[in-house]
Amino acid sequence: MYNRIELLTVINEIEKKDESIVWKSKNHKTRGKKIPCNMRRIQQLNDIGILTPITFIKKSSMYDETSIDRYIEISRLHKKGFTLPQLQSHFKGTLSIDKIDLSQFENRQLTNEDKVKILNTIDQLTKLLKDNL
Repeated sequence: MYNRIELLTVINEIEKKDESIVWKSKNHKTRGKKIPCNMRRIQQLNDIGILTPITFIKKSSMYDETSIDRYIEISRLHKKGFTLPQLQSHFKGTLSIDKIDLSQFENRQLTNEDKVKILNTIDQLTKLLKDNL
């Protein structure tokens, strides 16, 4: 588990090793200049619901490895031209692999609605796999 400062430190270390995830300025005066991750960006991603803390301990947000993976994914998509509102829409509607619970379908007759839910889950997982090949 990481607090926000530790998360930023880990992300900055990753950016030093893999410059493909470093964001670039879109400002007309500094266009193309590399901008490493900072506290403001982490807060902005939290504010729009893309990078959410795992838990709160007292008044501190705590993050884990999934937050780092999510940040890397956000950075790669942003570099491909996706805007933050597009990413916000994308991540709100995505499926978290950790939250897939098929036990609700076990040992019972499946309705057409159940079948559609399962097929949609398969479609989302297939898309996720294809996007990450």
